[in-house]
Parts: sequence; structure tokens; C-alpha cells
Amino acid sequence: MNKHNVTLTNGEAFSLRQAIQNFLRATPNLKGMIVYAMHLNLKTLNDPLTAFEKAQLAINNKYVEKDDDGKFKFEEVPEEDLLKGKLPQFLYTSEENKQKAIDEWQEVLDTEIKLELSRFNLSDFHELNINLQQCNDIGRVIDHCTVDNT
Repeated sequence: MNKHNVTLTNGEAFSLRQAIQNFLRATPNLKGMIVYAMHLNLKTLNDPLTAFEKAQLAINNKYVEKDDDGKFKFEEVPEEDLLKGKLPQFLYTSEENKQKAIDEWQEVLDTEIKLELSRFNLSDFHELNINLQQCNDIGRVIDHCTVDNT
């Protein structure tokens, strides 16, 4: 197993963590060094992404409306729109604050972090029986977590 240094934005790191989690779910019988490498990468991604999630919460606390229980409020979405895949959005305290939240959030997403990721051989990857419907973001795993030793 190889390690390599990489610089990713918070947004890219968040997407990579999701891709690794999807990869592990799509390959439930996975064993050996690939599983070990993926779990090391999840552990590596955990600390910076915990800070990322705390920043997201701080932004929401500043700009999103809350109910009497202190929970964030969301817009109401008609059921037919929900069935079409539309997700409820936060209710912001004002349009100006909505834009401030978007700007701050984009700054957090674009912040670069340096990581050391574990990689496994690409040839091992080809032997896996992957359900691509469950793992449509497999390209991120291949790009960041494999090395071609051919």
C-alpha cells in the first residue's frame, strides 16, 4: 500500500469521503488491504471534515431562522415537489443574510487542506465486483486512492 500527499478543497474532501463510504457499501464482501486503505482514508478525512462541519453549523447559527426548540427552520415544499426530488432549503433571517451565508459557505468549501491518503493497486480494483448503481462516484476513489503499478 502506498501513501501520497494531496491538496484538496474542503468540498473535494467531503465528496471523497462520501465516495469512499459509497464504495464500501457497494462492495460489502471487500477484504484485505483495500478495506484497510479505505478506512485509513476515512480516518484521515475525519479531522478536517469535522472542522468543516463545525464551520457549516456556525454559519447556519448566524443566518438561519430557528424554531422555539432552537432547530433550524426549512421552507415548506409541496409533496408533489418532494416526490420530484426537490429538497427543502433553510429559511434565512433575510435575503441579505442568505447571501452572506452562501458567500461564507463557498469560502469554507474552497479552503484547501493537505492530506496523506493511502492508495491500493489499481489492478486489485479491477478484480472487484462493484455495483456501479450504488457507487456512481467511483471515479473519485480511483483518482485519489489507487496507484497504477503496471
